[in-house]
Amino acid sequence: MDLKSRFFLIRKHLLDKRNILLILAMTIIMLILLFCVTVYFIFAHNPSKNIAYHTIEVTKKQNNPENDYSVLNNIEHVIYKTSTPNGIIYLNPTIFKSKHQQSEMTLKILFTSDLLKVTKGTSNLKDYEMICPSNFYPYDINSEANVLDKIYPKNFFNMNKSIGKTFNIDINNQNISLKLVGTYNNYRYYESFNTCFISESTYNKLDIPKKDSYTLVVDNIKNIENINETVKKLGFNFNSHYYNDDGITALPLFTCIVICLISYLVLYNFIKKKIKYNANKYGILKACGYPNKEILKIEYLENIIISLPSMFFSFIIATIIYKIVIFNNYFLYFIANGEISVIIPKEVYLIVYVIAFIILTIVTIITMKIYLNKSIENLLKEG
Repeated sequence: MDLKSRFFLIRKHLLDKRNILLILAMTIIMLILLFCVTVYFIFAHNPSKNIAYHTIEVTKKQNNPENDYSVLNNIEHVIYKTSTPNGIIYLNPTIFKSKHQQSEMTLKILFTSDLLKVTKGTSNLKDYEMICPSNFYPYDINSEANVLDKIYPKNFFNMNKSIGKTFNIDINNQNISLKLVGTYNNYRYYESFNTCFISESTYNKLDIPKKDSYTLVVDNIKNIENINETVKKLGFNFNSHYYNDDGITALPLFTCIVICLISYLVLYNFIKKKIKYNANKYGILKACGYPNKEILKIEYLENIIISLPSMFFSFIIATIIYKIVIFNNYFLYFIANGEISVIIPKEVYLIVYVIAFIILTIVTIITMKIYLNKSIENLLKEG
């Protein structure tokens, strides 16, 4: 039997009460899975991705000013070390001046390209080059007032289209030309919309006050504590960020697995009742000589067609809920400052719909095999 013939058999009862209930059940299941997988992605992209969590600023103690930084060179798990301080430059560049908003951006040092994966362009910075967020917003984002009016997509600069362009930026009364050579996803690294990166050599060429300190770049944030202890034993002060993510990612992942199991049981109950109601029809098809495999394909096609509206409804509802929850002043203030990363990646939808189809396939096969193994007489009695 071809696909057209199978569709002819099911088309008249696609909108039966039981199928509508199944559409509703699958929509709810997909929404819950979307929420769960989104939470997992939020925790997976935790603040430890921020470059600041990979750096340790080391300074000399007042009672030991003669201590030599060279003793830090042999510490394990340090992938880069330099006498350049981990400086941050806060600017109000006139190039981005607006009638309604105060221009504001931040420049940070990218000590090694391994710490930042670019969206477009290159992360290998040369002198007077910079990397900025793909969606760049070089304005004041520190005020909670009217954030919704300011941090809105239409106000962003699409920096992917500006790669290769030179920006004249005034730094401490110096006019510096910085060429944009790459863009990055600030959500992934918990950076604000107005944070750009420059090379260490560019930073050292700028005429700005620099303090006496030493910077260590660590390969993995899990090694921060041990390195801090080593630095302390060597007689130095240190300043570093520490983020303990043990188990935080595992919890939403475990929750997703539990929800998948519950989804299986819910769908099993709905489809079992639907198949029981259609048992008479399957008995007639068996009596007409249709093999079990063909009858299974008919039921599976029906369930696949029913799931398509569920995908559409769940996508629309999830998008509306996301806009309502995220686009309010409270969330936008923290998102703009890079303090939280709340975004639904496109792959979340793909993952959820694949999981839903896998569960639907398994449930359909198991329930149909239970009924199709019965005799024609029993199927006709049950229907």
